[in-house]
Amino acid sequence: MRLVMWLSAVIAIGFIMVNVSFAETQTVCAGSVPAGWLRIDDRWDPAKCGSPVAVTNNVWMIERYDNKTVGSVMTVCADTVPNGWSIIAQKWDPTKCGKPTMYTENIMTIKRLNEQKSAVAVSEQPAGLAFVYHANEFAARVKSGKEALATPEGQQYASSWGESMKAILTSCVLPGLTDPANLGRFTFVADISASGTISSIEVSPITEVSRCFALQFGKAQLPSPPMSLLKGEKLPVADDIVVVP
Repeated sequence: MRLVMWLSAVIAIGFIMVNVSFAETQTVCAGSVPAGWLRIDDRWDPAKCGSPVAVTNNVWMIERYDNKTVGSVMTVCADTVPNGWSIIAQKWDPTKCGKPTMYTENIMTIKRLNEQKSAVAVSEQPAGLAFVYHANEFAARVKSGKEALATPEGQQYASSWGESMKAILTSCVLPGLTDPANLGRFTFVADISASGTISSIEVSPITEVSRCFALQFGKAQLPSPPMSLLKGEKLPVADDIVVVP
């Protein structure tokens, strides 16, 4: 396979405005979620909820949703979509909601639409529903990340981990791959900390190759970025990758 990388162009940063509501949160024992609340994270606490000796997420953090106004947005664990809400984004976060080590969309962002429908599991959502609003949010992150890498310092920094990117992609693309669903372009976006740790990885579209890339890239340790590139405590990075025969 021939891998064509680094196709980004300089584009302006986009901004997104969303409705917000005051968050009511509580801490409960795992599984004890009252009506009108959703799990937003979990953790192990050996002094509570059965006092487990082994590491297990026995404590859940929950947030109330039933009193939020139409248009309100919440980021919660990917459990169940309540009545009148719809998924607008999904992502993998290995530090929350079960802390999965393998790539899985364990976090979802939902928006209140005030539609009357039965609550369904994330896996039962119609295909593509997660990307109805997510495309705008994803595009905004991509714009910011591409702009950062388009600067002279950004280009120099990106070149310092180009070989790592090549090795990751080579491991994700099997020899002789011809499946059209896994060929072509995908876009990635991620945040890099001051120490070079990678987080908040998203890819689009999601294919076997892009999923593999997201998982392997998330495990990589990159060189520390120049302080001048950091926005707060992180550097957003994004680019396009094309996989062709």
